[in-house]
Amino acid sequence: MFFSFNFVRLNNYKKCYNNISGDDMQKILIIEDEEIICNELSALLENSGYIPLILKNFKDAKTEILKLNPDLILLDI
Repeated sequence: MFFSFNFVRLNNYKKCYNNISGDDMQKILIIEDEEIICNELSALLENSGYIPLILKNFKDAKTEILKLNPDLILLDI
């Protein structure tokens, strides 16, 4: 249920901004330490036309976020 709820919200987000062209709103950063969750989210996002980026090291998160400049961050809290 967790994945389908967030997946629906991401699809709605994509539909709201579908007039944006080029590299806008393509990269979504997943900050998660569990491999299974990373794989599932990555597959869902990729199938929806996004570029999933995965970060498993929370220690360097700030540096990586600034370097990668994602359009959206899904954060494990």
